[in-house]
Amino acid sequence: MSKEILNKKLMWYKSKMQAFPGTMIITEDRLTFLKPPKWTMMFGAIGALIGAGAKGKPMIDEELKNLKIKKGRDVRKNYMLNVTTPDGKEYDFLFDDKLKEQIAPVISLD
Repeated sequence: MSKEILNKKLMWYKSKMQAFPGTMIITEDRLTFLKPPKWTMMFGAIGALIGAGAKGKPMIDEELKNLKIKKGRDVRKNYMLNVTTPDGKEYDFLFDDKLKEQIAPVISLD
């Protein structure tokens, strides 16, 4: 069993105007991003609260060695973490320096 490095609620940016919550889990050898069930979106803020407790569906579940991870564009005091899967799909997640320090043992963003 791999040691868990990060387990944090983050925002996934589908586009500049569309952001969705989810949970990113990074272990020593794997990155997983779980997005909440679609039905939670129908209920707005209440659905977001309900969805926060739901496990969700994996959007990314891949070994770190198979992913291309880099620091993306700056957004105010944060930046986008750009993750590219082996099939060429790109995902942007809102990240900050505290999270960068947490994942530094397994992912280098320099």
